[in-house]
Amino acid sequence: MELYQLNYFEAAARTGSMQAAAAACHVSQPALSVQIKNLEKECGHRLLVRTARGVSLTPAGQRMLATARRIREETATLRRDLRRRHFGTAPRLRIGLQPFLASDLFARPLRVFLRDHPDWQVTLRERANDRLIDLLLGEQVDVCLMTATEGLPSSVETRRLFCLRYMAYCLPESPLARRRSVRLRDLLPQPLLVSDDPSQLVEQLHTTAETTDVETNIVLGSDHALTAFELAAEGLGVAILPEVLAGRARRRGLRALPLAERALQVEIIAAWRRNAPLPEGFNRLLGAMEQSR
Repeated sequence: MELYQLNYFEAAARTGSMQAAAAACHVSQPALSVQIKNLEKECGHRLLVRTARGVSLTPAGQRMLATARRIREETATLRRDLRRRHFGTAPRLRIGLQPFLASDLFARPLRVFLRDHPDWQVTLRERANDRLIDLLLGEQVDVCLMTATEGLPSSVETRRLFCLRYMAYCLPESPLARRRSVRLRDLLPQPLLVSDDPSQLVEQLHTTAETTDVETNIVLGSDHALTAFELAAEGLGVAILPEVLAGRARRRGLRALPLAERALQVEIIAAWRRNAPLPEGFNRLLGAMEQSR
């Protein structure tokens, strides 16, 4: 049983005509008829009933048609897969990034990128900001998406991507929830949940507290923004986190209030080893990320 015989048979069944099937398969009608007869002989069953009006399927032919079409589809899928894959040399992109970027800023651009570039292999490693450079220098990742920080080694090259404003996240029953925006000094009486990142947010809060007579109440600093967010969702305080979490806040029923201090922002950068070029696929991924913002 040969693949071309199954194709000839499928064409005859689909068109209902030996002549039309021969034209579709680019062979002569006698040659197509001979091969279908050989197929019937090998199967031990008559597959087609030939009449002056054309051909129709026997019960055995109906069974054969289902299998022939499945084999044809699988063969076409295999050919497409082989054409687009780079076996042993598939393009690879290993990215280290902070968890809040992975879940709320990166997921959709990654889906778009992989849809357009299905041959790429993308690996994500999520770490706190101060651990990402260790991954990079250890050559466990090719590039990092992270909050800008001072004191990076000279062997690391960086590129500024964009800035994210801070917002305050609170439960809808909070007195703050009725406001359109809040100032840092308005937040000081509240239990505050902050992410321990290099944006000097905590220092700014303490500086603001020193200029007021309100006792500050920063109860938690966390390495992960998502931890602070979840604690705010449980009513343990007001979280001060980047604006990228606003969509998550809406889904969880939290209020997201912009800070009046617009200059207080989180700068997001890409970092990679200076002696290694920025992976080609990363620029395409950044393009998808910029379009999604």
